[in-house]
Amino acid sequence: DVRHLVVGQAAVARAGEPHRWANNSTHLACFRVTLYPGHPGFEHGIRIWYGLAGDGLCDARGVPSLPAESC
Repeated sequence: DVRHLVVGQAAVARAGEPHRWANNSTHLACFRVTLYPGHPGFEHGIRIWYGLAGDGLCDARGVPSLPAESC
């Protein structure tokens, strides 16, 4: 199921539902995520991801260069 959203539209991913998002354009895309109920593991994972990106260990799409480094 692929959805293409425009300004003002929303999508919901239910708990346990595999999902991803991407900006396939050359334009800046801003989005808001609400995680409810919150989960400390999610926040920890985001911190690791930003750390890897800050250390130059992610590719241009933000994916860790070596999957083992994301553990």
